[in-house]
Amino acid sequence: MLKSGSRVIGIDDAPFRRGGVDRKTHIVGGVMSRLSGYVEKVFVGEVTVDGDDSTERISDIVSSAGNVLAVLTDGGVTFGGLNVCDIRKVAEATGVPVISFVDHMPDVERMAEAIQKHTVRPEGKIGILRALTTHRVEVDGHAAFLNIEGTDLDTAREIIRRRP
Repeated sequence: MLKSGSRVIGIDDAPFRRGGVDRKTHIVGGVMSRLSGYVEKVFVGEVTVDGDDSTERISDIVSSAGNVLAVLTDGGVTFGGLNVCDIRKVAEATGVPVISFVDHMPDVERMAEAIQKHTVRPEGKIGILRALTTHRVEVDGHAAFLNIEGTDLDTAREIIRRRP
Protein backbone atom coordinates (compact mmCIF):
# COMPACT_ATOMS: atom_id res chain seq x y z
CA MET A 1 0.00 0.00 0.00
CA LEU A 2 1.41 3.37 -1.03
CA LYS A 3 1.17 6.19 1.47
CA SER A 4 -0.15 9.59 0.38
CA GLY A 5 2.97 11.15 1.93
CA SER A 6 5.30 9.22 -0.38
CA ARG A 7 7.43 11.50 -2.57
CA VAL A 8 7.79 11.32 -6.33
CA ILE A 9 9.81 13.46 -8.71
CA GLY A 10 8.29 14.31 -12.07
CA ILE A 11 10.85 15.06 -14.77
CA ASP A 12 10.10 16.79 -18.06
CA ASP A 13 11.90 19.20 -20.37
CA ALA A 14 11.12 22.67 -21.62
CA PRO A 15 10.66 23.70 -25.24
CA PHE A 16 13.91 24.09 -27.16
CA ARG A 17 15.19 25.08 -30.58
CA ARG A 18 17.15 22.55 -32.60
CA GLY A 19 20.04 24.15 -34.44
CA GLY A 20 20.17 27.27 -32.27
CA VAL A 21 23.36 28.76 -30.89
CA ASP A 22 22.60 27.58 -27.34
CA ARG A 23 22.40 23.79 -27.37
CA LYS A 24 21.21 23.59 -23.75
CA THR A 25 17.61 23.15 -22.64
CA HIS A 26 16.22 23.24 -19.15
CA ILE A 27 14.75 20.21 -17.44
CA VAL A 28 11.85 21.95 -15.79
CA GLY A 29 10.05 18.92 -14.49
CA GLY A 30 12.28 18.28 -11.53
CA VAL A 31 9.23 18.73 -9.31
CA MET A 32 9.21 16.77 -6.06
CA SER A 33 5.76 16.26 -4.62
CA ARG A 34 3.90 13.88 -2.41
CA LEU A 35 1.33 11.51 -3.85
CA SER A 36 -1.23 13.68 -2.06
CA GLY A 37 -0.26 16.50 -4.47
CA TYR A 38 1.72 18.70 -2.05
CA VAL A 39 4.69 20.18 -3.95
CA GLU A 40 7.87 20.24 -1.85
CA LYS A 41 10.65 21.33 -4.16
CA VAL A 42 11.51 22.19 -7.75
CA PHE A 43 14.81 21.15 -9.32
CA VAL A 44 16.30 22.69 -12.45
CA GLY A 45 19.04 21.24 -14.59
CA GLU A 46 20.23 21.42 -18.17
CA VAL A 47 20.75 18.85 -20.87
CA THR A 48 22.27 19.25 -24.30
CA VAL A 49 19.83 19.30 -27.21
CA ASP A 50 20.19 15.91 -28.97
CA GLY A 51 23.13 15.20 -26.63
CA ASP A 52 24.19 12.35 -24.35
CA ASP A 53 23.92 13.84 -20.85
CA SER A 54 20.29 13.31 -19.74
CA THR A 55 21.03 10.10 -17.81
CA GLU A 56 23.68 11.84 -15.71
CA ARG A 57 21.70 15.07 -15.22
CA ILE A 58 18.54 13.23 -14.12
CA SER A 59 20.57 10.99 -11.81
CA ASP A 60 22.07 14.13 -10.24
CA ILE A 61 18.62 15.64 -9.64
CA VAL A 62 17.26 12.44 -8.11
CA SER A 63 20.33 11.96 -5.91
CA SER A 64 20.01 15.48 -4.53
CA ALA A 65 16.32 15.00 -3.69
CA GLY A 66 16.71 12.61 -0.75
CA ASN A 67 14.03 10.06 0.16
CA VAL A 68 11.96 9.50 -2.99
CA LEU A 69 9.55 6.68 -3.88
CA ALA A 70 9.90 6.97 -7.66
CA VAL A 71 10.95 9.12 -10.59
CA LEU A 72 8.29 9.76 -13.22
CA THR A 73 9.19 10.89 -16.71
CA ASP A 74 6.11 12.13 -18.50
CA GLY A 75 6.63 11.99 -22.23
CA GLY A 76 9.04 9.10 -22.45
CA VAL A 77 12.80 8.74 -22.16
CA THR A 78 13.96 11.54 -24.47
CA PHE A 79 14.83 15.04 -23.30
CA GLY A 80 16.01 18.02 -25.30
CA GLY A 81 15.00 16.35 -28.52
CA LEU A 82 16.92 13.10 -28.90
CA ASN A 83 18.92 13.08 -25.68
CA VAL A 84 17.95 9.55 -24.56
CA CYS A 85 17.88 8.81 -20.83
CA ASP A 86 18.92 5.31 -19.80
CA ILE A 87 16.31 4.75 -17.08
CA ARG A 88 18.01 1.51 -16.02
CA LYS A 89 21.20 3.43 -15.21
CA VAL A 90 19.25 6.12 -13.33
CA ALA A 91 17.52 3.47 -11.20
CA GLU A 92 20.82 1.68 -10.54
CA ALA A 93 22.77 4.86 -9.74
CA THR A 94 20.14 6.32 -7.40
CA GLY A 95 18.39 3.27 -5.98
CA VAL A 96 15.10 4.93 -6.97
CA PRO A 97 12.62 3.25 -9.35
CA VAL A 98 12.03 5.03 -12.64
CA ILE A 99 8.70 4.97 -14.45
CA SER A 100 8.51 6.50 -17.90
CA PHE A 101 5.07 6.91 -19.41
CA VAL A 102 3.37 8.17 -22.55
CA ASP A 103 -0.18 8.02 -23.86
CA HIS A 104 0.67 6.16 -27.08
CA MET A 105 2.83 3.20 -28.04
CA PRO A 106 6.35 4.52 -28.78
CA ASP A 107 7.53 3.99 -32.36
CA VAL A 108 11.10 2.89 -31.62
CA GLU A 109 12.06 2.43 -35.27
CA ARG A 110 10.90 5.93 -36.19
CA MET A 111 12.83 7.31 -33.23
CA ALA A 112 15.90 5.32 -34.32
CA GLU A 113 15.70 6.89 -37.79
CA ALA A 114 15.55 10.38 -36.28
CA ILE A 115 18.49 9.59 -33.98
CA GLN A 116 20.54 8.34 -36.96
CA LYS A 117 19.76 11.56 -38.83
CA HIS A 118 20.23 14.15 -36.06
CA THR A 119 22.85 12.87 -33.60
CA VAL A 120 26.58 12.25 -33.54
CA ARG A 121 26.71 8.91 -31.64
CA PRO A 122 23.44 7.17 -32.49
CA GLU A 123 24.31 3.54 -31.62
CA GLY A 124 24.16 3.89 -27.82
CA LYS A 125 20.89 5.82 -27.91
CA ILE A 126 19.24 3.34 -30.24
CA GLY A 127 20.48 0.48 -28.06
CA ILE A 128 18.85 2.06 -24.98
CA LEU A 129 15.53 2.43 -26.80
CA ARG A 130 15.54 -1.11 -28.17
CA ALA A 131 16.32 -2.55 -24.72
CA LEU A 132 13.17 -1.05 -23.19
CA THR A 133 10.12 -3.17 -22.54
CA THR A 134 6.90 -1.22 -22.95
CA HIS A 135 3.86 -2.21 -20.89
CA ARG A 136 0.33 -1.14 -21.85
CA VAL A 137 -1.83 -0.49 -18.79
CA GLU A 138 -5.21 1.06 -18.11
CA VAL A 139 -5.12 4.02 -15.74
CA ASP A 140 -8.48 5.58 -14.88
CA GLY A 141 -9.99 4.32 -18.13
CA HIS A 142 -7.16 5.54 -20.35
CA ALA A 143 -4.28 3.67 -21.93
CA ALA A 144 -0.78 4.42 -20.68
CA PHE A 145 2.44 2.92 -21.98
CA LEU A 146 5.10 2.42 -19.33
CA ASN A 147 8.80 1.62 -19.26
CA ILE A 148 9.83 0.71 -15.73
CA GLU A 149 13.08 0.03 -13.91
CA GLY A 150 13.51 -0.81 -10.25
CA THR A 151 9.92 -1.74 -9.43
CA ASP A 152 7.20 -4.13 -10.55
CA LEU A 153 4.37 -3.38 -12.97
CA ASP A 154 1.60 -3.37 -10.32
CA THR A 155 3.43 -0.82 -8.17
CA ALA A 156 4.26 1.30 -11.22
CA ARG A 157 0.59 1.27 -12.27
CA GLU A 158 -0.48 2.34 -8.77
CA ILE A 159 2.07 5.19 -8.67
CA ILE A 160 0.93 6.45 -12.09
CA ARG A 161 -2.71 6.19 -11.03
CA ARG A 162 -2.05 8.21 -7.85
CA ARG A 163 0.47 10.72 -9.21
CA PRO A 164 -0.28 14.38 -8.51
